[in-house]
Amino acid sequence: MKFKAKASKAFKRATAAAFGAMTALMAAVPAFAIGNAGQAGTEVEKKITNLTDLIMTIISAAGVAVVAWGVFDFATSYTQHDSAAQVQALKKLVAGFLMIAVQSVVTLIS
Repeated sequence: MKFKAKASKAFKRATAAAFGAMTALMAAVPAFAIGNAGQAGTEVEKKITNLTDLIMTIISAAGVAVVAWGVFDFATSYTQHDSAAQVQALKKLVAGFLMIAVQSVVTLIS
């Protein structure tokens, strides 16, 4: 019984010492993601710019779909003389045009 307790205590100490040593070694090793430090900012900026351009393109394409949906809804509500549906269709049209123009607005702001 005493041997198990001593072995368990020794194992816990050895494990703690090993994890402590690994942590110290990992903290002491510098990590270099890109060889030239001045180039790191431009690489990240290029990736972020590409991502924002992709997102803006997707939003603009969805805006075209919303405008088409709004035109269809407005045409059907106009033929049925349903003023409430016409208002909803006009809201879709405005939202679609805003989605199409969001890239220009963001470019203008920044």
